[in-house]
Amino acid sequence: MIRKIYTIIFFSIVVFVIGGKLYVDHSMTAIKQSLISLIPPTHDKNIRIAVMDIKRIASTSIAGKQIDEQLTRINDESKKNLLELENLIKKEESSKDRLKDKSRIEDMQMALYDSVREKRYQIAAASEDAISHLKIKISESVKAVAEQMQLDIVLDSDAVHHHSGTCIDITDNIIAHLNSVCPFIEVCLKRVN
Repeated sequence: MIRKIYTIIFFSIVVFVIGGKLYVDHSMTAIKQSLISLIPPTHDKNIRIAVMDIKRIASTSIAGKQIDEQLTRINDESKKNLLELENLIKKEESSKDRLKDKSRIEDMQMALYDSVREKRYQIAAASEDAISHLKIKISESVKAVAEQMQLDIVLDSDAVHHHSGTCIDITDNIIAHLNSVCPFIEVCLKRVN
């Protein structure tokens, strides 16, 4: 009985499944050894290997572009709001009653500092959540395309330095599949407690 072997490399991390068990390794030596050791010596069919460009998938898929657009919009709105608060503080500082309102100005500066820190945390957390969701969807699309095309191994093109023979690039197939199953991932800012 021939077992189908799937090997997927994301960001130079090897993930492979043999008989339902998941293995993860981070070293390039382990990549070479694991690929060689995964192929049974009695395997009588040609191994079908394909490559994908994970960076291009993430940046050119509809969901990836929308994540970038949402984060840009959130950053721009945040900068605008913080700039308004900063201008208000500068206006208060330049007023004639500056000595009377010194503690108020200090409170406003502290509020600005807290607001900047909170927004940075919120944006970073929202970005991480959205990208994590995108990685899951990319992984699902890689698996679907690999099964559809009856591929044995799929590698990130950054991990392939040389190959001799036929190696299929399935990046466009993965992007098309991802666009059809996941056209949008919402970036959600969460309130900091």
